[in-house]
Amino acid sequence: LVVLLLCRLTHWSRETAGMLLLMVPLGNTSFLGIPLVKHFFGSAGINYAVTYDQFGSLLALSSYGTFILALYGSGTGHGLPGIIKKIMLFPPFLALIAALYLHGTSFPGWLNSLLSTTAASLMPVVMVATGFQMRIMLPKDELPPLAAGLSLSLLAIPLVFLLGCRLVDLSGPAVQVSLLQTAMPPMVIAGAMAAIGGLKPELSSAMAAYGILLSFFTLPLIYGWL
Repeated sequence: LVVLLLCRLTHWSRETAGMLLLMVPLGNTSFLGIPLVKHFFGSAGINYAVTYDQFGSLLALSSYGTFILALYGSGTGHGLPGIIKKIMLFPPFLALIAALYLHGTSFPGWLNSLLSTTAASLMPVVMVATGFQMRIMLPKDELPPLAAGLSLSLLAIPLVFLLGCRLVDLSGPAVQVSLLQTAMPPMVIAGAMAAIGGLKPELSSAMAAYGILLSFFTLPLIYGWL
């Protein structure tokens, strides 16, 4: 609602509105969120972080994100059925289904070691991939939506939820981890979806990249307020 109101007041383009509707609500709760939750809360916070990501962010990406892309996007080439098919074949979604099916299964030690090593490489690979897409200098007319989107994503939304939890006296590890996850920068995959849909590709990539950089300053602030 805030994004829609802001775009109406500033007369930003339909593509900018669609990009912000994708990038602002959907956070980087997996690639960045899970390692940083472990850093701030230790291993005890990982279960909450994974639950938030898989049953929150991933499902929002599959449902809300698909709707926004179908409504505002262009050039996807296959319409809504094609987008849904891509989401259903999205590797993280398939991994979620496999994990639910294989829950409790014991794997050989060598396979566990291989999976752990592969998982450890994920964060550096994502950072490098995001860096390659990053454009340092943006056109002047794209700077206001970039600043507005990152301000909402990194500070305004988490502060609203933090205030709401305190007003209704919600507390505990699950609440703290969830609040930190709301403060994560824009989702890299949402940026890729925006680019596929023709929704300001350079601006969406900049939001993901600059968001990651700025989050190393904003996340400690949010954690301190928690």
